[in-house]
Amino acid sequence: MGNVHHEEHIGTSMAFRLIGIGMVLSSVAIAVVLVTAPSSAATEPNTVDLVVTIGTIVVIGVFGVAMAVARMSVVVDDALVIRMTPFWYRRTVDPVDIVEARPVELRGSEWGGWGIRTGMGTGTGVLMDNGPGVRLRIRGKRDLSFRCENPHAVIAALHANGAAAGAVASGADER
Repeated sequence: MGNVHHEEHIGTSMAFRLIGIGMVLSSVAIAVVLVTAPSSAATEPNTVDLVVTIGTIVVIGVFGVAMAVARMSVVVDDALVIRMTPFWYRRTVDPVDIVEARPVELRGSEWGGWGIRTGMGTGTGVLMDNGPGVRLRIRGKRDLSFRCENPHAVIAALHANGAAAGAVASGADER
């Protein structure tokens, strides 16, 4: 095992990157306005208002940073490792446990959006955007579908690293 190494990295889409940057800049702008704007004596905010406002600004800023820098990695070596950062998602699959691997076309609209998705009967989906991917049936575990640029290379690397020959389908892409 471990004869073939394949690695791919997919960054967030330009739209998500721009939205994330916009969220961070908006949070900073709102914070600056709140700090520098003079307050009138009749409308002094109470502590609860301040805590809610500051908490909201921080959450929007952190979520914006996460959207701007999100990245997914697919690495096949002795095991298949799927990671999504900065969300601390990591799934490791031993190639000998793969019952079936096939290329698919993944769409966020079919999974309820992009990101790390789970559904009844669909297994787990990990996708940063729409496009080609791989769907795995894994012995004793939840199915896994993930986005990658070269599904045929991922499937070939899985086969070379121990996935059963009959388990790896290399036919036409499935929707």
